[in-house]
Amino acid sequence: MENTVRLLKRIGFSSTTYLEAVALLYGDDGSIVNVVPLGFKLRDGYIVSKVYRGGRTYEAIVGNLVRSGCICITQDARLFYLSIFEKDRAIKLFTNREDVCDAIIEFAIESTDSERNSILMYAKPLAVKILRRIPRGFTRASASIIEALVWLTKIPYTSKKKRAELVKHIELCLESIHRSSRSKIYRSIARKIHIKMQKYINA
Repeated sequence: MENTVRLLKRIGFSSTTYLEAVALLYGDDGSIVNVVPLGFKLRDGYIVSKVYRGGRTYEAIVGNLVRSGCICITQDARLFYLSIFEKDRAIKLFTNREDVCDAIIEFAIESTDSERNSILMYAKPLAVKILRRIPRGFTRASASIIEALVWLTKIPYTSKKKRAELVKHIELCLESIHRSSRSKIYRSIARKIHIKMQKYINA
């Protein structure tokens, strides 16, 4: 366990800062039940994530439909986007997870703590596999997409009074995407995030 925790820290997990990654959740038959971006922290040897009430992931965990999973470490913002906007396509991609992830962490769900509008999921890391040795550069556009998606997924669980603040964060991220990249893919993702944001705030 000590070696596993040391390796997780090298990847970027810590007790103070959320590491954003894509989680694959498995049913008892080994099939992927859901893919979802989640933030993870290290706590006493466990990987801990907050899962909000009302979503597919929350229902699957609380209903004991999933007991294990895998964390995909990636800087590819498109994988985060697909895991929210095009889940079926994402699931197909992640069936060959070693082709799309930089590292994978297998885990078992050990327990949950209930909070007012969420649960804390405690996952025991079982195995860590580094898949990509060639370093990748970090882009502002990619980081801004991931940040915008994080804010976007919080809107349905936020009071209407506080949504304006989240919208402001998202708009700043979208502006950053347009300023830092001419990629048609990234700009298309930014446009779809904006459309989804408008649907949430007008609901």
